[in-house]
Amino acid sequence: MSITIDQTIDELLASGRVQGDVQVAGRITAAELQTTASGYDWAVLMLDDGTAVIEVHVLPRTWRDVTVPILTNARLAVTGLLNAVSGELTIIALSVTVADPA
Repeated sequence: MSITIDQTIDELLASGRVQGDVQVAGRITAAELQTTASGYDWAVLMLDDGTAVIEVHVLPRTWRDVTVPILTNARLAVTGLLNAVSGELTIIALSVTVADPA
């Protein structure tokens, strides 16, 4: 499945948006696996599209459906929801797929 990317991460960060749907693609520069107190896995990814970097949270419900390798430098497409916490814009992932080659 291919998703349409209509803005860069830099454009997204500069847009002033703090909520709503978003679709971005980029390379993973860092990934940290977390476990909830209930024992469910989830991950925090840093996604870089060459213009900027954004933190992506892949929460347990989405994490269990991720079938693509989560490796540094893997190119991913993320569909999710913008989330502003403590002045920082992040994405709560709803789906994570392999991105089309740049």
